Amino acid sequence: METELWPNHIHQCARRGIPVALANARLSERSARGYARFGKLTAPMLAELSLIAVQTQAEAQRFLDLGARPDCVEVTGSIKFDLKIDAELLQRAAELRRQWQAEQRPVWIAASTHAGEDEIVLAAHRQLLETRPNALLILVPRHPERFNSVHELCLSDGLTTRRRATGEAVQTGDQVLLGDTMGELLFLYALADITFVGGSLVANGGHNLLEPAALGKPVLSGPHLFNFLEIAAQLRAAGALSEVADAAQLAERTATLLDTPAEAQRMSAAGLAVLKANQGALERVAKAPFDTLFCSALSASKGAASMHHIAKCDSSSIADIPLPTSSISGSLIAPGADRAAQISAPSGSSLTTTTSSCAACCGCCGCYYRRCLVSVPDAPDDNATVPCKTQDNDVFGKVRAPTACELSPAGLGLLRARPQELLLRLGARG
Repeated sequence: METELWPNHIHQCARRGIPVALANARLSERSARGYARFGKLTAPMLAELSLIAVQTQAEAQRFLDLGARPDCVEVTGSIKFDLKIDAELLQRAAELRRQWQAEQRPVWIAASTHAGEDEIVLAAHRQLLETRPNALLILVPRHPERFNSVHELCLSDGLTTRRRATGEAVQTGDQVLLGDTMGELLFLYALADITFVGGSLVANGGHNLLEPAALGKPVLSGPHLFNFLEIAAQLRAAGALSEVADAAQLAERTATLLDTPAEAQRMSAAGLAVLKANQGALERVAKAPFDTLFCSALSASKGAASMHHIAKCDSSSIADIPLPTSSISGSLIAPGADRAAQISAPSGSSLTTTTSSCAACCGCCGCYYRRCLVSVPDAPDDNATVPCKTQDNDVFGKVRAPTACELSPAGLGLLRARPQELLLRLGARG
């Protein structure tokens, strides 16, 4: 989910067979051109990613053009469509407006604004106040470091302004509520009748249009939406998005929606329909094929390898996943586990966890094991576990046959949660 890709981090994960997935990926034309200028660095980095779950087909092609492996790129859609609104949030917003005695008062919000936009928004609000003197603007700057300067701007415009961070109730004479708190944007959207999403009247590319739409609010924005082209296009086509270019248009469109509740309701319903039609991306990312994710990591770290299948076991299902032939055979006994799990291989060998004491970790940050107990039968009736030699300078140790190792606390945690992943990681070191 990170917006920055770190080549060394990705490379070291690939070397260790640790899968790295880029979820909800988007890549604008401008960003793609930037990455292309450093192609000798970008291409190997992208090729080592295990899964790139992109929002659109156009973005998938940009990743492929930059060097991503075709078998690792999937179009899953945007997880922003999967936003779930807690009904209690809407109830709290309605209750706060009641406390403000503002149930009938026109309230609109300009959210995630950038430098250069606040002046436009305040000019639009002054126009709105000429015909609706009781109108309230909730103004939410995008960056906290601008809270004080935007507050000063409101005061210099002669607008009675209250800061949300003070916790004071909005009064009848207040004209602006400055949203200078963190983590409250959805709640502030819920307080409003009409919403404007900033970063769009200036060439910043816009911000998330789906948050107010998910709350059932009419959505306004400026024309600069290049960071959300696909989402904006769908909302626009459905009639759920109205774009304005300046203060006059923003004031006029806001006034129209306040005057015509039926039009506002139509936009709200259209926005909710767009969200519903596009939901499921989060589930598709979460259900990315296990073998694609983990075996692509093994492939990136070891190159093409002959494969056989081993059964994956978790709390709910059994499925076949390919592993390199160098993976563990025999039985792996992991001390300290609090439950038993078993993974069977074609040879009849298995991964079995048992409860017993656990030795200390090697102390190296991020290691999953230093020593583990591996039983490799020399004959079908011989299940003796014998100790092995490990390289002191290898943080992860080596899984050899026969071998004895112990899991670190981090490895035990992984064993409890995802034993099949631990086996894959151990097998990748074989």
